[in-house]
Amino acid sequence: MSTEHAARSEINAVHDVANPLHCTVVLTDVANFTDRDNHTQLAIRHALYQVLGAAFEQCGLHWLDWHCEDRGDGVLLIVPAEVSKALLLGPLPVALSAELEAHNAREESAVFRVRLVVHAGDIVADEHGWSGPAINLAARLLDASVLGAVLARSAGPVVLAVSQSIYDDVVRQNYPGLAPISYQATLARVKRGRAPLWIRVPGHEPPLRGVSRPRHRRVAIASGILAVLMTFGMPLPRLSHPPATIDVCDRLSGASVPPEGNQRYMCSTGTPLATPVCWR
Repeated sequence: MSTEHAARSEINAVHDVANPLHCTVVLTDVANFTDRDNHTQLAIRHALYQVLGAAFEQCGLHWLDWHCEDRGDGVLLIVPAEVSKALLLGPLPVALSAELEAHNAREESAVFRVRLVVHAGDIVADEHGWSGPAINLAARLLDASVLGAVLARSAGPVVLAVSQSIYDDVVRQNYPGLAPISYQATLARVKRGRAPLWIRVPGHEPPLRGVSRPRHRRVAIASGILAVLMTFGMPLPRLSHPPATIDVCDRLSGASVPPEGNQRYMCSTGTPLATPVCWR
């Protein structure tokens, strides 16, 4: 029995909240799904599983061995810890983007685009499925409005978002194919607050116009500081005047999008950032 199949057996066997498992959480969602009629929705659902299956197969990942939960307009995958996150973040998003582009070129009546979120953490299972803070956060990141805004203005059919911990532990380590410099950071509005989010448009990364690696690291540090402040209910620092801003949608898609409301982008020291960290 392979390591991955053994991990699948372990996942199936655990139905005890006293024994959580550390897994990778992968969530997909079709953009503007509810705008389609029932016939088109069914066609898109069928195509979503086809393009996911083809992309996973290209990357040598046996996704049907994992827990797969249909969510109507998307899919929740619980991936065993033994499966490398570098595979999920490197070749998979690019393969998914290519497969979806090919589908959209063939099926003009069922063209669609996908949001993809990757997070990880300890989760628990019962007879109905999986739950835990890691799944909750992944779902909230998937619903962040900035993902839809980036996707709507992008030339690519897929937008990938990862949590701060995934960026720090995997992407930032610069494993082959992960391209950390292609990600942009934001502090996204989510249910019950804000959360650091790192966004990439696989296969369609525009030049980052002067964003350097040292500055990119400062964004990660600023996002982490703000996340800690919000977690413990500490007051957020403010500036007496707004800094120069560049929207994350502009960075990723090349189109300028006005900030929402009185949103401002800054780091906790008041230094303007090349990529946005935002709050009201």
